[in-house]
Amino acid sequence: MDCGASAPMPIGNLSNERSSLLPTSSTTLNQQLDLNQNPKRDRSRIVVPLDELVQNFLLVWLDEKFDESVDDYGHSIKQLRRTVNKIETFCDTDECVEYMLQFQNQKILLIISGALCNSVVPHIHNMTQLYSIYVFSQKKEKYEEWAKDCSKVKGIFTEIIPICDAVRQSARQCDEDSVPIGSEIEPSFMYTQLFKEIILTIDFDKTKEVKELVEYARKHPDYVENNARLKLINKFGEEYGDDNITFEVIDKHDIKEKTLPPNHPDFAHSYNGIGAVYYSMGEYSKALSSYERSLEIKKIALPPNHPSLAASYHNIGSVYDNIGEYSKALSSHERSLEIQKIALPPNHPNLASSYQGIGLVYDSMGEYSKALSSYERSLEIKKIALPPNHPDLASSYNNIGNVYKNMSEYSKALSSYERSLEIRKIALPPNHPSLAASYNNIGAVYDNMGEYSKALSSYERSLEIKKIALPLNHPDLAISYNNIGMVYSHMGEYSKALSSHERSLEIKKIALPPNHPDLAASYNNIGMVYNNMGEYSKALSSHERALAIRKIALPPNHPNLATSDLNIGNVYINMGEYSKALSSYERSLEIRKITLPPNHPDLAASYNNIGAVYDNIGEYSKALTSYERSLEIRKIALPPNHPSLAASYNNIGAVYDNMGEYSKALSSYERSLEIQKIALPPNHPDLAASYGNIDQLFEHHNQNHSTSLIIGYLKLNIKKFQSASRKSQRPITRTGNIGTNEQHLSIKNDKDSSIISNKNKDTKVNFERLLSTTLFSIKSVLNNFEKILNDFRQSLVHDETVYCLDIFSCLTSLNEYFKLLL
Repeated sequence: MDCGASAPMPIGNLSNERSSLLPTSSTTLNQQLDLNQNPKRDRSRIVVPLDELVQNFLLVWLDEKFDESVDDYGHSIKQLRRTVNKIETFCDTDECVEYMLQFQNQKILLIISGALCNSVVPHIHNMTQLYSIYVFSQKKEKYEEWAKDCSKVKGIFTEIIPICDAVRQSARQCDEDSVPIGSEIEPSFMYTQLFKEIILTIDFDKTKEVKELVEYARKHPDYVENNARLKLINKFGEEYGDDNITFEVIDKHDIKEKTLPPNHPDFAHSYNGIGAVYYSMGEYSKALSSYERSLEIKKIALPPNHPSLAASYHNIGSVYDNIGEYSKALSSHERSLEIQKIALPPNHPNLASSYQGIGLVYDSMGEYSKALSSYERSLEIKKIALPPNHPDLASSYNNIGNVYKNMSEYSKALSSYERSLEIRKIALPPNHPSLAASYNNIGAVYDNMGEYSKALSSYERSLEIKKIALPLNHPDLAISYNNIGMVYSHMGEYSKALSSHERSLEIKKIALPPNHPDLAASYNNIGMVYNNMGEYSKALSSHERALAIRKIALPPNHPNLATSDLNIGNVYINMGEYSKALSSYERSLEIRKITLPPNHPDLAASYNNIGAVYDNIGEYSKALTSYERSLEIRKIALPPNHPSLAASYNNIGAVYDNMGEYSKALSSYERSLEIQKIALPPNHPDLAASYGNIDQLFEHHNQNHSTSLIIGYLKLNIKKFQSASRKSQRPITRTGNIGTNEQHLSIKNDKDSSIISNKNKDTKVNFERLLSTTLFSIKSVLNNFEKILNDFRQSLVHDETVYCLDIFSCLTSLNEYFKLLL
């Protein structure tokens, strides 16, 4: 039987998690907020040693007879320190194992004496942090047969120099296996990979910079007690501090390039790392080129199902996911998974990574059931392979929460996010950035649920942690300010929203390249705030700036280009320029038809907005066709009680109302209301909006209210009036997000009324509208009170309890409401 499953570190970015920032909202015009996903780690600067030392792992040496004062051991340690900076040595087995158990997220390379192999290795072989084992013994033949059953044993060594070579090779593999894709790239890795490129092009004061570098290195804890390293550092300072000396390191690198064949595995490693750096910079075409070059070399140098090939396919798939080429992304991730199924045990953590990557693509495609299935398979493997509170489990719960949130199953989303947070609180330091990500995602759910005070509290807690853990202008701070701005926008506090979005943009301008896609996201969100404030020229300018950046940074049919076109169309429709709005919406739809699956929710959003244009110009049959096409897609793509379905029924009802088909209008409005009652919290503002639409239908066409409708509407409007008073007269309508929770007008879209709160007085307008509709309902109740009582008397025969409770509820509500007005 095997000593234990082989456990190289995860390919790419194991967690690969996406931070959930999707807001809910409602308006007939479905706007799309740009969401800063994938929280990034600290990029604080460190200095990279110039002689290619490797230390992205722990090197541990266990030998009961170890004594560095003995010449053999002392010489061996000196040889190893030419390869690594830091070595931990142990004579006691228990102390060694206890030490190793502290490092759940670190890779450990273990040198062990032959005498301890049989008694120690079987007990530690399955530790996930144990990457490789090197047996140091003069009796090589004695252990060769035994080693065949232990996959992590890299060899039996009689001399220290071959161990140094093996450690260096393992270190390179560690680097490759742990290259973070997306934006989670450690600074040491970035600087190492691009060192030559930077050193050849940078213009700086060499004497000053080298002096600072030497001083830093001398004080570094890994070098302070290492005399050999200090000697080299001092020598470097003496030689390279002179302006007349050239940088030999460049020559050494050039010699290496000239001496190694073009398809040497070392170059695959370098290309992979450079690709990761380009990925973090948002330069996806360059990242893809580097990853593919790495893969080409690996195909020549390695066996066809080597795990390193899986790592390359995984990284390529992640690039395709980011540029919106989902079929290619899925193909790459599935190829990665195929290789790993052949090369690795069935519950190896790398398989979990592949399932997670596949889940991310399905999530992007809007195929949420498939995404959920992949994420849950990933979680199952992690539960078997990892300790119960391992951070990677938190990543899985996070991604599962994202899917539930996209499906509007907010209680399940909240539960998953809170489970993720619990694990992180146990596994991580109190101000770790991943805790900030969890608070951020919990805030997003509360935002979707309309619980804005809780959302704001969670987002602010996230920001507090980031301010402690990260540099002043770290991009993650921009994410927090962006999300806080979205909440303020939903609350109708547009000046605060604008301030937050502008602070987010300031940070991004400092931290990111000038045409990074995240800058476009900020301009997009600023444009939406201006649109809600009725400042359409500023809104248009911001959206066009976002579009210009995206045209430079992204492929020609990237989904984010469709987002910009759609939001530009929203501004035009508010300006009454319907032909321009229609042109923008149709361009958005064309892109989405190319890049997205045929039943993706974003396509439904585009059809919805096209329908809104036709509704506004009086072409009701075309409007109805577009709205019904939107509804068809949503029925396929979304759960049966998703709020977006309510939006579609609402908009169809508005068209029927405009066409004079009032019974059909009422049926659609009531279907919308039914869904909202199931999908939304009882105090959600969108419920008040739906009751308002039904109320106006009766008001305009003098139809009789049903008893239950009057009472239900009255009770809800009283609650919403009280809620509005408490929340500083927050408007009902808010901006929305395409494909997740975009919805309907608070009041039916009459052409002589404001589509959304168009002017700076939007808060007052919506508040007065709510008040007027509520007063109308009271008038209706009073005028028909005798009829209502008669209806109740008839119902008494069937249910006396309902009669008594409803009468009491109605009278109590009226009494409370009149008190409120006095």
